[in-house]
Amino acid sequence: DFLWRPDASEIVVRDRSSLDAASRNLQLVAPQEIRAALKQVVNSAFSIRKDDALSASLELLGFQRVTATARELISRVVEESIQQGEFIELNGLLKLA
Repeated sequence: DFLWRPDASEIVVRDRSSLDAASRNLQLVAPQEIRAALKQVVNSAFSIRKDDALSASLELLGFQRVTATARELISRVVEESIQQGEFIELNGLLKLA
């Protein structure tokens, strides 16, 4: 579980590249922040392949490699976002809804 300030209106995507390896764990990143990174990437690209969105989002968050665990976690966030109507997947491309 993750905690948010009640008055927080926007989720800030933080770059973790300067953290030590033990602190750079994607499982310590809230799904809301991952979703915000994905939205930034998809918005700037207008439409983008899912794999490219995954790696670009990880880069924004300060992670250099797409591991199997990272792919699974971010893919889950993408699927939830599609189901919630935030993204549209069409012909293998993600777009903001």
